[in-house]
Amino acid sequence: AQRPVGRRQPRLVHAVGDPQTFVRARIAVLSVLALLLAAPLALQAQDSDQNVSNDPLTPLGAVQVQNYFQPFLNGRTGSGADQLNVRGVLPHEAFGLPQFARVTLPVMASAWGPNGSTTGIGDITIFDLFVHTIDNVRFGAGPLAVAPTATSPALGEAKWQLGGQGIVSARHAWGLTAGFFSYQQSFDGQAQTI
Repeated sequence: AQRPVGRRQPRLVHAVGDPQTFVRARIAVLSVLALLLAAPLALQAQDSDQNVSNDPLTPLGAVQVQNYFQPFLNGRTGSGADQLNVRGVLPHEAFGLPQFARVTLPVMASAWGPNGSTTGIGDITIFDLFVHTIDNVRFGAGPLAVAPTATSPALGEAKWQLGGQGIVSARHAWGLTAGFFSYQQSFDGQAQTI
């Protein structure tokens, strides 16, 4: 039979390649499937160390560095922010209760918008949490304070603030669930953040 001009007949050998390529592809697919089936077992072995290091209520002293980037601010086109935070965590015990203090200082904060950009230091945040555990769920709650250390109004509230901080975390075999909750009120009653 003659082939029509301009049309190609599909051939399986050309689509797959030579038989060795087909065998290699099959081995690769089976290897990936085996890894996907074995991954949960490997993750369970590493899970406890990862959960301990990522749990915000783990009572380990630490100095942490975190970059917090917002490519745009809600409701403000052409604006954004970037903060390099240095955080110190200090576990301690008071009144027979386990707790820990955390201090966060944005050491290099940047904000930009239609009127230009600003770079400097942001407001320092301090909180101290009392920690309680029920089963595998840990609860932390305590006072929070914000000191007006920002070098520009675009980088902080320029007001002293008090409030409360709460953290809940639960470790699972597959990972960690955690939530942070805070309330801040300025002394003059104008700024609220939840």
